[in-house]
Amino acid sequence: MDGNDAVEFFNAVHERFGTDLTQLCEHWRDHFGPEGLSCWFGLIIIPPAALGGAIAGMAGWSTFGGLAIATVLIATFFWGFRRWGPPDKTIPITVEEVVNAVELGSWYAHLR
Repeated sequence: MDGNDAVEFFNAVHERFGTDLTQLCEHWRDHFGPEGLSCWFGLIIIPPAALGGAIAGMAGWSTFGGLAIATVLIATFFWGFRRWGPPDKTIPITVEEVVNAVELGSWYAHLR
């Protein structure tokens, strides 16, 4: 989870259990990305969508054919980006870490 989903989740943890999340907030960007997609994903989506439409147009296919081709190309581009693109450098937070922080009363205490 990233963006607003992560914020809402940890706000709910704090409100429900009173857990001090100051340390987590100070290192928020180490664990969570921004809300929504990066602008780089737009650069991944536009070329295959245009190519799918062009192929369908030249072949005389319907709009549905163009959408089908574009969908396959976009899925292939995303797969390639995830496989060979820049690595995800965020540090995952486990359910166990959240439970420990709640039981100990603060995010910092669970790290000791």
